[in-house]
Amino acid sequence: MWQKFAFTFVLASSFYLLYQSSSFREKTSRFNLYGRMSLNNYITQSILGAFIYFPFGLFLAPYAGYFLSFLIGIGMVIIQLGFCHWWLKSHKQGPFEKLWHRLTWIDTKRK
Repeated sequence: MWQKFAFTFVLASSFYLLYQSSSFREKTSRFNLYGRMSLNNYITQSILGAFIYFPFGLFLAPYAGYFLSFLIGIGMVIIQLGFCHWWLKSHKQGPFEKLWHRLTWIDTKRK
């Protein structure tokens, strides 16, 4: 467990150091759209992952190793990036972000 924590720290630190470079920042700027729809991406990844790996769906958990799971994750992120790009062309925020905003917004005009 400590090895995973240490590796996560190394990855996060490396990304932080790389992000100080303007060329790296420009190359990763396309992920800004992904971040603008983070709630939507989190929920859809959870649903798709459950469908892919759990018994009520494709049940690939016993058969998919680390490499195949990595490829599935990369594929999901690429598909989500395309969806984010398409959706944000005509909308201000993602569908789940809009729903969250409506459910948590306190209307101050009704006083």
